[in-house]
Amino acid sequence: MARNHELNPSDSKETNPLLRKTIATLTIAAASILPLSACGETHSESTPDTTTSTAQETQNPASTLSPTPSPEASTTKTEKNIPQEIIDKYKDVNLSGIRGLLEKEKSGEEVSYNEWQVNLVDLVNKTTPDENAKVVTDENGLIKTTHDNLAEDMNSATLNNIYSILYTGAIYKDSQLYNHPLSAKEAEEFKNHVLDTMTGQAHSLFKALLEPGKDNYASLFNITPSDLILTVKFTSSGKDGTYATYVFDPSYKTDKCSVAGNIADCKTEGYPRRGVDTPETQMVVNVKHANSKGEPTSTDMVFRAFTDGAFPENASDLDKPGIEPANKVWYDNRFSFGNEEILTTVTLGGASKLTKESFDKEFLIQNGKLMAPSDIPGIDKPEN
Repeated sequence: MARNHELNPSDSKETNPLLRKTIATLTIAAASILPLSACGETHSESTPDTTTSTAQETQNPASTLSPTPSPEASTTKTEKNIPQEIIDKYKDVNLSGIRGLLEKEKSGEEVSYNEWQVNLVDLVNKTTPDENAKVVTDENGLIKTTHDNLAEDMNSATLNNIYSILYTGAIYKDSQLYNHPLSAKEAEEFKNHVLDTMTGQAHSLFKALLEPGKDNYASLFNITPSDLILTVKFTSSGKDGTYATYVFDPSYKTDKCSVAGNIADCKTEGYPRRGVDTPETQMVVNVKHANSKGEPTSTDMVFRAFTDGAFPENASDLDKPGIEPANKVWYDNRFSFGNEEILTTVTLGGASKLTKESFDKEFLIQNGKLMAPSDIPGIDKPEN
């Protein structure tokens, strides 16, 4: 059952063709992540129809390092059964902060969303060699910025967020397979907190990709976190150098669970929608990883992220999962014209492998205008 998991939402029991396509994209991405590879590797697996859209599924022998043990089975493994290469992969990854939060929760203590945000940002800051992805936050994991600096600050925050989900995929996969660097049960809890930083299509996609007990995982996650350096091929921009804002199709002709569509509405029923004035950062990045055979390859990925913001006196508005937007600040003259300092955080809303299908669709924002990836110099047409 060859299926291509693209980074687009959908491979769950909600039979949504676009979702399936996304998981196909997921699979492509999952093919990169699972068995997703830049060349559209095949990956075999039955992915839940969570909101991933745009993709074809592919067969993935790489993900099938061996049948993936269930979390229960994984936890019985002893360290001597962990391959040395897996131990070496995480020798430069400091998970003490993450483990500390997991222990607090295990003991019954309540851990806030902001506490997780601080540690997720810190994990990337301490692991990545990419200086562009390192961000400075306050004690709540929030970034201080102004109207004039928002675009630049959110570019770094979005890049940090992208590294975070790729690290999570690698940690989750290896913990399920080898009980390292976390136990399978710890990895499950960790994953859920990372999913809390997402919304829309991206949340659906990664929820579908990261599941316990799979017999394979996207090859996109075949990375060594401390060695990974992303190549940014495109970053969105607004008119006259300002930040770009979310554009959605009111006619809903585009699939809301496709990375090229109304991503903010993908499986977010019951939550306030993000409006057209919501700042959005888009990036096309090249991810170098190993394919299902362990051979080096790379994949062009599209990521879309929303910025949530609040004035300092309303900082508590940001202590909540990414699916719940904080929109009010964007309509306040203190921010728009007074250039007053605000606190911000990033919510990943869209992610997918760049595919032939999305290559010619106008959804990227450059200088305030919608453009297709095919219009951007340096972005090559995908093979599938």
